[in-house]
Amino acid sequence: MYTKEELLRAKIPCQETGIEVKKGMCAICSPGNHCGLDVYVRNGRILKVEGTKEHPFNQGYICTKGAMNKEYIYRKDRIRTPLRRVGKRGEGKFEPITWEQAYKEIADRLNQTKADYGADSVVFTSGYCKWYRPYYHRFVYAFGSCNFSTDDCSCYRASVLAGACTCARDSRPDNKNASTFLGWAWSGAYSNHLGYRGVQALKDRGGKVIIVDTRITPASQHLADIFLQSVREQMPRWLLGWRKLFWTTDGRTGNISGNTHMDLRPLQSGWRNGPWSGWQKSPGWIRRTFLRLLERV
Repeated sequence: MYTKEELLRAKIPCQETGIEVKKGMCAICSPGNHCGLDVYVRNGRILKVEGTKEHPFNQGYICTKGAMNKEYIYRKDRIRTPLRRVGKRGEGKFEPITWEQAYKEIADRLNQTKADYGADSVVFTSGYCKWYRPYYHRFVYAFGSCNFSTDDCSCYRASVLAGACTCARDSRPDNKNASTFLGWAWSGAYSNHLGYRGVQALKDRGGKVIIVDTRITPASQHLADIFLQSVREQMPRWLLGWRKLFWTTDGRTGNISGNTHMDLRPLQSGWRNGPWSGWQKSPGWIRRTFLRLLERV
């Protein structure tokens, strides 16, 4: 038999420890990614979190951020009240104030600036606004300013706009029907564990996986049929060269099998004489390998 101290140390949910498992969802990531969580709670405080195995979305898997939910919630430097600067800008000196004070001061300053200089003189910006974006937009529109931004400028919204401009819709990988997956600096094991399983399923049914990265990652080691490794500064040039090869080649013969690791770093010097000279001077085996892979696309 285990003692109560041993059961508590192992965080075992039972009557002796008073630990309960509550069902919840992770709220750290985008609202579109609601991973199910098993939350171990004792006396109203979270002890640890795990993925919910029966949850239809994440099926028990959670990323590093999700696993750190307890630390995320109880972090000591978490801001719990509005803070007003009391020192010079950049000194980092603030004092806590009430929500009523914060609302009044913000409203007074915004309305005064609008009256003096016009609504467009105010630029609104926000960090991670996934949960309150509609309310944020309505607030900016009601104020009358056309100047606002969010983290979406460099986040998923940029992908949505790119898809709308090129495909007239939000475009996403169709891994269920694709025969080839190209991952550009993609390491799903670290940053997209839900997508990683989709690529694994593609590979399991005979699809081919190409990973282009400066790093050696689980994706390059365990998924890639072809791993293209180069230094960061050269990757845009390889992309342009690859595009030219795709568009200007007709012959598609041969087969690919096994795992191939192409180290493109020795070829960097070939780009000194023009944007395409690197590919023109590339060894023939690189071109042949690409051509063999294209028949799978």
